[in-house]
Amino acid sequence: MTAPELPGRLHVVGPLGSGAFATVWLAHDPALDADVAVKVLADNWSRRPEVHARFVEEARLLRRVENDRVVRVYDVGELADGRPYLVMTHAAGGSLASHLEKCGSIEVGSALAVLDQVVEGLSVLHSKGIVHRDVNPHNVLLLEPWVAGSSPRAVLADLGLAKDLGLGSGLTQPAGTGDYRAPEQRELSLEVSPATDTYAVSVLARELLTRAGVSPGRRFGSLAAGLSERPDERPSAPELLTRLRTELSVAQPASQVAPLTWLSGIRRRRLVLALVLAVTLIAGATATSSLWPRTYASTAGGLSVRLDGGWSQIESASIPGVGGASGFTLAKDAARVLLARAPAAPGPDGPEARDVAEQTTHDECLVHQPSTVDVGGWRGRLVSWSRCGATSGRVDEVALTVGDTVVYLQVTAPTGEPDLASVLSGLELAPG
Repeated sequence: MTAPELPGRLHVVGPLGSGAFATVWLAHDPALDADVAVKVLADNWSRRPEVHARFVEEARLLRRVENDRVVRVYDVGELADGRPYLVMTHAAGGSLASHLEKCGSIEVGSALAVLDQVVEGLSVLHSKGIVHRDVNPHNVLLLEPWVAGSSPRAVLADLGLAKDLGLGSGLTQPAGTGDYRAPEQRELSLEVSPATDTYAVSVLARELLTRAGVSPGRRFGSLAAGLSERPDERPSAPELLTRLRTELSVAQPASQVAPLTWLSGIRRRRLVLALVLAVTLIAGATATSSLWPRTYASTAGGLSVRLDGGWSQIESASIPGVGGASGFTLAKDAARVLLARAPAAPGPDGPEARDVAEQTTHDECLVHQPSTVDVGGWRGRLVSWSRCGATSGRVDEVALTVGDTVVYLQVTAPTGEPDLASVLSGLELAPG
């Protein structure tokens, strides 16, 4: 992965992280003696005008907000090769997702502090007519490293999927991540609204409190209306908090949920508990976290993908036309995610990686023109099929040369789920 040459006085220190669409670099400003984060759109995506425009639009949205609970953007520009970049707040503590991945659990007080700040950030966005559309732990950044017993400062990030309601942006992609998606994000015919973010932050509340050892009850029927499946019946996040505060003060939840008696009398914690209970009702979930996002990894090492829970993992996978493959297959209903790797010809465009993606066929599907893809700095080939059979399903296949191996990903989605973007965003590859 080659560091970008930034114009001006910024010096790139090293990579902070990468995903399917962009890479984030740590840079230093010697004049101000300050670190910043520089987000650079991936080369293959920068050539698509609609993606390029959305990336730049993120900078405009962030500049409109200018709030301590939302990541700040200081500059926007283009590299010599045409890739756009944003200069933003550097969050030294990383993402909330990375903290949860490393620690597994979270202190209740810290969880509540983070949730308060997320809701505040959303309130600011909504007041500007902006819907985030992708609230999840990966898009909550911590401004400093997490210290046990502290109240971490958190900011909302990644407005690349945000929708400006005032401009009627006309975005048609469903957006969202896994179980954080509101029902309207799964139906292109339905409009997103601030209530979409209310749904996501409530799912986030449930996940954090479950990890903190809080076991939500299921008997607050009057709270169900707070998070209806219908977006036009769902209130804004602040309205929801007010409504749930009233409900809890009357319902005396501590007498009904024994493990939470120690929370009674603390208003802020009552609010978060109410969010947890409401999500339990609308999702029909239990107190377990089996459906929350998790990392699925190969026993052979070097391959992993983070997806919503509920997938069955089989330690078996093959690569078309390539022997000696190892990997795994994930199955959920008729959907499949296959991830495997095998020895390959060296070089960023090795013939095996190129040929693998183009030699499979799906007779009942419409094939699209193969294209070059960049996944976290690894280049390869993408071939997609759509309109499979009598459904709107699709099959996407990606073949990459990673070190001295070829990595092969196949996503079969009969109902459109999971989409390739969500799988690629959770994909982690170690060099061969």
